[in-house]
Amino acid sequence: MSKFDMQSVVKAIRFIDPFDQANTTDLVSEEIDTDGFESLVLLFALGALNDLVSTVLVEHSTVSGSGFTAVPDSQLNGLETSLTIAGDDDNKVAQIGYHGDRQFVRATLVVTTGSGVNLVAGIALLGTPHRAATTASVFA
Repeated sequence: MSKFDMQSVVKAIRFIDPFDQANTTDLVSEEIDTDGFESLVLLFALGALNDLVSTVLVEHSTVSGSGFTAVPDSQLNGLETSLTIAGDDDNKVAQIGYHGDRQFVRATLVVTTGSGVNLVAGIALLGTPHRAATTASVFA
């Protein structure tokens, strides 16, 4: 049984629209603005996969919209190499944490194989707010 309220101290943001990756085009996510929060977890929700093979590259920047560079492994909780998505990863959720010092974060799915139906989406959970409670909306 849960004893603590988590909804008031996290904020969920969609950073990858649910999509069907049916080709080998890399997918660059929307950027996540971490202003006001001290922690971030990127969640990748996988649905039915045909033959998708993709790796994940987490990038950060001090400026919105430009200057993104790869996040050093020392600023990630988990390894990008463990986020390789393959055709047998149907209906799984993968996650990686970020604890770097830059305000803007995004992820790129680097696709090597993709045809047929490959369903992927991404949700970011921002936590440890500078001021709690956060304002949660039903649909953010």
